[in-house]
Amino acid sequence: MPPRQPANIVKILKNASRKEIAQFIELGERSTWPRIEIVRNSTCISRAFERGIKKLEEQEQRRLQRGHLVAVS
Repeated sequence: MPPRQPANIVKILKNASRKEIAQFIELGERSTWPRIEIVRNSTCISRAFERGIKKLEEQEQRRLQRGHLVAVS
């Protein structure tokens, strides 16, 4: 993780040189790549939840349309 120092915040807010931009990109890449697998897994889990919720909502809607359940607000 890039060091969190006041000097770095000042560098981000000013017009950085090409060299400074390249350094920030490199620091970001070094801190991100080791965590890519965690991000991938989290994304897969989130998408699975979204698919499950959508499927349950569709099932509930079909049942409501058939009159089997009463909607609860």
